[in-house]
Amino acid sequence: MAAWRDRFRRWGWRDYATVGESFVVAFIVAIALRLVSLLTIIRAIEWAFRSPRHIKPAAIDFDRLARFAAAPYRLFSLHGTCLRESLVLNVLLRRRGVPAALCIGVRREAGLTAHAWVDIPGIPSEIGLAFLELRGWSD
Repeated sequence: MAAWRDRFRRWGWRDYATVGESFVVAFIVAIALRLVSLLTIIRAIEWAFRSPRHIKPAAIDFDRLARFAAAPYRLFSLHGTCLRESLVLNVLLRRRGVPAALCIGVRREAGLTAHAWVDIPGIPSEIGLAFLELRGWSD
């Protein structure tokens, strides 16, 4: 507990702003998932955050931003699924000018398993390698 408190005290104003942003986005995502289809949410994110500026992905600490995207679910023990956390991370990245894309994949083991992750151009990801990515579902 003391280590967590010390880390929290070392945060700058941008860290506090980012965690606040992730809470707001998580709240909006939770409401949107209950009211509209996933396709509508993804199209709204792509439309709202279509930025002409694209920054180099190396300029962002993705692991840190992923932890901020998961913070609302971890802090309040809410049901944070890979889809919800990926949607929040996608919004956080796109607001910063990173052309991130939400990916959804499936694999068959004992049953059918699905997973969602964020794909960032130029950053290799091993998360989706075990899954057959669903393509064409956002057209």
